[in-house]
Amino acid sequence: MSAFPNWSDCAGAAKLPAPTHCRHQSHDLRLIQALSLKPGVGVSIAYEDRAEIHDLISEYAYTFDEDRIDEHVTLFLDDAELSFYVADRDQPTVTTSSNEERLEVVQAIRSSELNQPGKPRHFQTNTILKVLSNSRISGRTMVVCTQQPYDGSDCKLLFSGVYEDEFQKSNGRWFFAIRKGMLDLSTPPNIEPV
Repeated sequence: MSAFPNWSDCAGAAKLPAPTHCRHQSHDLRLIQALSLKPGVGVSIAYEDRAEIHDLISEYAYTFDEDRIDEHVTLFLDDAELSFYVADRDQPTVTTSSNEERLEVVQAIRSSELNQPGKPRHFQTNTILKVLSNSRISGRTMVVCTQQPYDGSDCKLLFSGVYEDEFQKSNGRWFFAIRKGMLDLSTPPNIEPV
């Protein structure tokens, strides 16, 4: 009998290094198995899934900034939630719960007074992902949105904040199931179309 646990019996075994010393084989094995069953604890995200989710987050920025709103909306499950909050408010200032509604709202935001004087750029970084289930992952991503005015004047900061997300795998592809923009603004921006 080996002094080490049979690591092949554990979830994610290929990713776990064998210990150098193990006096309590059955205790360690039970602990590892228990941790592997809890969402977000001891469960690793496959490299391919992590890469696909990071690409999804990037596509969110590119499709909005490049005014490809029809493509932008396809990044969401049809019944997904997209909402935006401003500081000190418990209720969203904007929320959508279908791709049809999302298309209308995102087109309005993109053509609003806020976006007219220049080219927007979303910079998303510091993404942290956690497993919720086999087909659901949560994430937090910092965002800074700038605007380069068409008149050539200095770049402007539009807002910063954090996106709180849930991603769902459907038909072998990752989508946004929930995206909440928690914006560092004291008042909502004017997003009425011009």
